[in-house]
Amino acid sequence: MEEWGIDFGLENNEEDDVTKEIYHVTALVGQYTAKQLCKVPRRTSEQTGHAWVQEILKGHPIRCYEMFRMEKHIFHMICTELVESGLKVTTSMGIEEMVAMFLNMVGHAQGNRMIQERFQHLGETVSRHLHKVLIACLRLSFKYIKPQDPEFRHCHPKIRKDQRYWPFFKNAIGEIDGTHVPCVVGAGQQARFI
Repeated sequence: MEEWGIDFGLENNEEDDVTKEIYHVTALVGQYTAKQLCKVPRRTSEQTGHAWVQEILKGHPIRCYEMFRMEKHIFHMICTELVESGLKVTTSMGIEEMVAMFLNMVGHAQGNRMIQERFQHLGETVSRHLHKVLIACLRLSFKYIKPQDPEFRHCHPKIRKDQRYWPFFKNAIGEIDGTHVPCVVGAGQQARFI
């Protein structure tokens, strides 16, 4: 350490150990710096997610249906509805791109990494925005997913006219779309479901 003008008052063996430790720490700092401060971007496509969404929305109508599983006017309507349900534009992404990511993911069973590559965003950004769209969809569901008769005055004719169902389902609350789903329960489990 004398070449640096530092005297720790150590013997040669101890000084060699300290020198090795300093070199080791310096190497670790160098590796960390190279890894964290000199990052090479991974998402380098010239076509950003926003540009891709605009190309789809301005292109042939079938492309919109194939990519987002809905027609263009429906896509725009759902974007408007989601904004009314609390979805907000961010500095890094607009509403159409957020909704397009969400629809592309659920419509094609895509994973986060495929969405990252298609829309040129980091994984955390994709997850955060997909979550925002999902929360807005859940809020929107309270507006549209509800019984047609909130008082439950209507009973499906199949249940009312069939002696097998009426006495048992007389006070049942709401069937789904007026359908009855037949169910066969094994003899050993029937007592539990009566």
